[in-house]
Amino acid sequence: MAEASWHSRPVTDVVQALGTNLETGLPASALALPIPGELARKSADRGPWRILRNQLTGGVILVLFAATGVMVAIGHWGDAAAILASILFAVVFGFLTDYRAEKALQALRALTSPTARAVRGGLEVEVPEGDLRPGDVLVLSAGQIIAADGRIARARDLSINESALTGESLPVEKSPEPVDAAAPLPSRTSMAYAGTTIEAGAGRLVVTAVRTGTELGRIGRLVDEQNREETPLELHVARLGKQLSILATVLSVAVTLIGILRGRPFWLMLETGVLLAIAAIPEGLPAVTTVALAAGVRRMAKANSLVRRLASVETLGSTTVICTDKTGTLTENLQRVTRVFLPDREIEVEGAGHEIDGNLLEGGRQVDPDAALQRLLEIGTLCNDARLESHGGWHVHGSLTEGALLVLARKGGVVAEVLASRFQRVREKAFTSDRKLMSVVVKDASGTLLSLVKGSPEALAALTTHVQRGGDVVPLSEGERARLLEQSARAGATGTRVLALAFKTLAPGDCPENDEAGLTWVGLAGLTDPLRKGVREAIEILHGAGVRTVMVTGDQKATALSIARELSIAKEGDLALDSTDLAALVDAKRWDEVRATNVYARVSPEDKLSIVKALRAAGEVVAMTGDGVNDAPALKAADIGIAIGKGAADVAREASDLIVTTGDYAALPAAVSEGRHIYGNIRRAVHFLLLCSLSTIGVMLVSVVGNLPLPMSPLQILWLNLVVHIFPAIALVLVPGERDVLLRPPRDPKEPLLTRRALTTIVLRSAFATAAVLWVFLVSGGRDGGPRGQTLVMATLAITILAQAFAALSGTDPFWRMGRAMRAPFWLALAGGLALQAIAVHWPALAGVLLTAPLGAADWLRALGAAAVALALAEVGKLLRSVKAA
Repeated sequence: MAEASWHSRPVTDVVQALGTNLETGLPASALALPIPGELARKSADRGPWRILRNQLTGGVILVLFAATGVMVAIGHWGDAAAILASILFAVVFGFLTDYRAEKALQALRALTSPTARAVRGGLEVEVPEGDLRPGDVLVLSAGQIIAADGRIARARDLSINESALTGESLPVEKSPEPVDAAAPLPSRTSMAYAGTTIEAGAGRLVVTAVRTGTELGRIGRLVDEQNREETPLELHVARLGKQLSILATVLSVAVTLIGILRGRPFWLMLETGVLLAIAAIPEGLPAVTTVALAAGVRRMAKANSLVRRLASVETLGSTTVICTDKTGTLTENLQRVTRVFLPDREIEVEGAGHEIDGNLLEGGRQVDPDAALQRLLEIGTLCNDARLESHGGWHVHGSLTEGALLVLARKGGVVAEVLASRFQRVREKAFTSDRKLMSVVVKDASGTLLSLVKGSPEALAALTTHVQRGGDVVPLSEGERARLLEQSARAGATGTRVLALAFKTLAPGDCPENDEAGLTWVGLAGLTDPLRKGVREAIEILHGAGVRTVMVTGDQKATALSIARELSIAKEGDLALDSTDLAALVDAKRWDEVRATNVYARVSPEDKLSIVKALRAAGEVVAMTGDGVNDAPALKAADIGIAIGKGAADVAREASDLIVTTGDYAALPAAVSEGRHIYGNIRRAVHFLLLCSLSTIGVMLVSVVGNLPLPMSPLQILWLNLVVHIFPAIALVLVPGERDVLLRPPRDPKEPLLTRRALTTIVLRSAFATAAVLWVFLVSGGRDGGPRGQTLVMATLAITILAQAFAALSGTDPFWRMGRAMRAPFWLALAGGLALQAIAVHWPALAGVLLTAPLGAADWLRALGAAAVALALAEVGKLLRSVKAA
């Protein structure tokens, strides 16, 4: 059934093409045919087995497997078991942090209605959504979630909320009348789509597509086609792992060959090579990275931000562009009267959401309703079919537009229930898309009949002969009529939806045909989808942090630009682009213009996806926010997808990496700050762990080249790497973040975790540590080898590295100025590492496993002295760099 533009064909043609009947539904023969379009799923290419395979085939893991094999070959079963334990440790941590099930398509199923009222055999029956087929005739009524795409065949005051699908906040009035074949989806008023909600009215719909054939199914395919890419942090860690694996392999082979060429035993040199390989690999890196990310996740959870993909937290730190949907993200996704335009005055309306608290202000001062404003509030309340109820907050039942008028009336002291006791509705004329008016006739206690009308300003102005100014009703001149319409046009140009209200006192003998003739104009109600609290400030903070906000919305260009200018996303003179404009820029690879555009309007889900991909192709790191079904493909394709609000569609939440449960865009600056904080801490810890590895390599390498006894055994190296050194590394990823992270530009995502400058610093500090350890080794009789010498090297290296944690707190400032960072966790970590090293030396059970010997007080003092000297040299290096930079 994908053949056609059903929206542009007359209902009779659609009915005939689908072989159905509006009164009796599909014939029995058609109901026996198979249902097209199962909701297909991708194979589980990100399933647990593939994730586990990726963990087991990493470069670092392969090196450790090789080391295990060598230890088995030379009969060192204990060492082999220890290396296998370290492999298990790394693999389990990596698996747990990477495993995320792909649930987006399951969420798409949940979005559709479980049943629909269909006409079959001339009767209305409940049919499961999965049993619907093209040609089924559905009966529509207010409150339903539509279960399939279809052509509107009949409509009575039918309006549908399509915001989750198109991003437009206003309900769309539906009609059986065909529209142009080239009309974009938001303009197809003759169609209804699966997953959207009927806000008001009733009608019948001929199903044209089900399951994967629907717009919802198409979006599902788009989501499924977007492969989840690795985050910058994952890429950098993987690259560092490969580099360390190469380093370990080269060192191992080189030292083994050098020793053999110098006449040393083959198996001894092979064992030595393995030791160097183990020393080069920071086995604690997965644990430290996980702790850093998990700590950030906990902090973000306290701020109502839930992380679905652990590694994505850091991506926010390098984000350069945040693409945001307007409806429900920047705005509240509801209708609220924010201004009232009387013929001679303008009134501002305060408040939030549907809450009835809020003042009426004129010139910044609170006012009480005069006769004209009182009349407007009463018309908006009586010419109204919605209900405003309080249960756990105020809620609108019925049209959101009419609900907004009820909320306005309550702010002015007009209560619907009180008015209903004073006025009896006599008759009504419903709103239609042709008339663009709704009117009711009410009778008061004295028997006086009043006609109350609301509708579009243009339609109402044509029926108006008088205007109310204060308590007076005066004739309406043509010049005044033009001025009122100009007032309406000015309000509409700012993105405000304008509704006109009028009345007429009926003579006793007036016939219903005169209810809407000779009306008296009272005023205009200006409705908007209000901005969320704190959004403007959040955008300004992000701008100061070098993060640009780009609005991507299904709304009209004028509405989008008005909101964008109000939020300082766009400036005067900036233009909004649509999908056609974007396609031209992408085809010509005009990336500078893509980067310079801040507003995209009238976009479809495919367009949002294209915008994200275009920005990424232009070199940006892109975060995408949204809450609707139409946002899901772009959420998944972005570097980081952020679902906003508890009411976000399930598919949007499942396609995202981060969920801001408060629905508050203002939470994003804190999230960006946390991302930068996490990356800074991880980089600090990585540098520290690399310092540990290079220091161990230095001690081992100098000993081999200098023809000294092996300074440490494999188990002792693993003990340092997996136990002692992890404590300060974890402390370094838990230090408080720097206060000025949002005053800096985003870091370059291509910048490696290990820059040349950082590597130079690490090499120098590891050289200091190596020299300090070997000095202790030599002056204390370690040249003779044996358990005592190895124990002394192990203890001195452990204490020296623990001391280097002080220098690692800052790359520029001396450690004694880092009091904010040296909190309880830092001191506990150092104490824990020192205590564990002491236990390894003096507890017989563990000493027997690690082959350590007891050390005397003099030995420990020498180790502490060597650590102090290495720390002092590191701090002198900082000072010299600072002087050079100045």
